Amino acid sequence: MEQNHLTVGSISREMLKNFTRKHRSNGRQYWDLRDDIDWQHRIVLTANNNRILSAEVYSNIFRLLMEIYIAENIDQALEFLQNIEPYDTVSHLTGWLDASPENLKYLNLSLDDDFSNNGMTLLAKAHQMYLLDFGQNLVGRVRLQLTGEVGTTVILRHAEVLDAEGNLYTANLRAAQQEVTYILRGEGAEIYEPHFTFQGFRYVAVEGAELTAEAITAVVLYSDLTASGHFECSHPLINQLQQNIVWGQRGNFLEVPTDCPQRDERLGWTGDAQVFAATACFNMDVSAFFTRWLHNLRDDQREDGAVPFVVPHVLPDHAYGAAGWADAVIIVPWTVYLSYGNIRILAENYPAMQRWLAYVYTQAGDDFIWSGDFHFGDWLARDRDDLGTPFGLTETDLIATAYYAYSAALLANIARVLNRNEDADLYEAIAAQVRTAFCDEFV
Repeated sequence: MEQNHLTVGSISREMLKNFTRKHRSNGRQYWDLRDDIDWQHRIVLTANNNRILSAEVYSNIFRLLMEIYIAENIDQALEFLQNIEPYDTVSHLTGWLDASPENLKYLNLSLDDDFSNNGMTLLAKAHQMYLLDFGQNLVGRVRLQLTGEVGTTVILRHAEVLDAEGNLYTANLRAAQQEVTYILRGEGAEIYEPHFTFQGFRYVAVEGAELTAEAITAVVLYSDLTASGHFECSHPLINQLQQNIVWGQRGNFLEVPTDCPQRDERLGWTGDAQVFAATACFNMDVSAFFTRWLHNLRDDQREDGAVPFVVPHVLPDHAYGAAGWADAVIIVPWTVYLSYGNIRILAENYPAMQRWLAYVYTQAGDDFIWSGDFHFGDWLARDRDDLGTPFGLTETDLIATAYYAYSAALLANIARVLNRNEDADLYEAIAAQVRTAFCDEFV
């Protein structure tokens, strides 16, 4: 038997070797157990004595804990989870380094317990079945205080809206489940809050437990961003709209600037990030947040300069290089600079910006019209007779070429700020040529 075993009580970087990246049917990737590992000999449970932990049990404990789309399943009734002794990797294993903290000056996640149960309403109740309304959409999880017999199963299902019959509407979740299962150990009061998942929800259906208002709490989860701007006017609906925007930013700025917090996406779409960047900078101090995300973007940028549709990149390998989306590598740093005067974010990303514009220059060719490649274009414009397509009527070549001119002009401005005047002259000339070509072709 190998010496470097993994245990339930000891998870380290060694664990990553036991996972492999796989693809869902919709093309998105997820982490799963490797097929080439003899799990009966790799996983050892440290309890009163060493017992072998099967791959099936390992999967139930770890894989589902780490799945944000399915949510989280916890079985506290499993006998081998009781009385797990601390595991000392230093004395048991060789070749492992002690963990040590590093101050990377990145933002922490924030748990907002102040939200609590303010405005929570019980919409329906049957025997051990509850439908709860927390009064507004939020992103986070639910904390439960429970008592019950060993093996009692409690299920929480989350949704943002109700259907016409007053039931949870979950069709928009697609493959995501947003379902949490907790099986009680049956030893007095138990407090459970998911650790490796989050949901976007307003409504929660709870099944399998008797609850009181004090037994359930909505915990809001978001990156800890300081408010930097405030807007208020005399019209209550506009004020509510602004509050919705702020809460939408909270919910979608959970470690990564995402498109949504509920369905089977929750991805860092670059187009969403760049179009919302100015609003984000007004509402909150997102300088460090975007600094870290742009670092990820640079890691995912291809050698030819193409930028992926989403960052972190978890889509198929061809999902790169769309106009307006990939231009985030230029637009987001420039927006952060305009908002906060942060020159460093320009300098850090300048080589990546240059590589992206060089990619566009190559794709567009000598006529300076970027045509032929895939682009999202005027995405979700809903201006076609066929409402079944998300593509707008405007030609994608027109939009791609317009972004080419825009990014070239922004990069010229950035080069001036960084005192790279020869570069600035070059990019100004490219922007002028693209504008002329655009007018000749489309105006």
